[in-house]
Amino acid sequence: MKNQNPFILFLFFAIAIYFLKKNSDIASNQLHPNKNYLLVVERGAFHNDCFELTPETITFYPNVNSEYSIAKYNQFSRKQLKPENMLSFFDKMESLGFWELNDDYKNESSCTSQLKVTLFVDGKSKTIRCDDFERDCPDIIQQIEKKVIEIEGNNLERIYLPG
Repeated sequence: MKNQNPFILFLFFAIAIYFLKKNSDIASNQLHPNKNYLLVVERGAFHNDCFELTPETITFYPNVNSEYSIAKYNQFSRKQLKPENMLSFFDKMESLGFWELNDDYKNESSCTSQLKVTLFVDGKSKTIRCDDFERDCPDIIQQIEKKVIEIEGNNLERIYLPG
């Protein structure tokens, strides 16, 4: 058997990997042809902050006048994401019936904390408003908030944040 040239073997593997990745990207684009996603999660009560999620980035906007004792709740943040991971999150939201939800979920309690979730997809949008994020708010909306906090990565969970 002849000695194989390691350079030729390396070149073969590099070309194979390139075509596998290219086919994977093409398949991903076919599942989500030209879909532009934006998810906005706004929290009320002591937080009054906002998260914006696209397949490529997540951005946290703190309350404009925030001076909380826990610094991470006062700091703007932006993080790059892997689109292929996020597209499955957006697909799951849609498949769980986001578009079929009511626009408003009222709660008559005296102490509430609003949660508003808006999904934009290629010019189509829907906003879900919950008077209280815990009571009378659909599970899917609560799960979206938790997942967005997880994706952002700074553990910005809802807590009592006195000014």
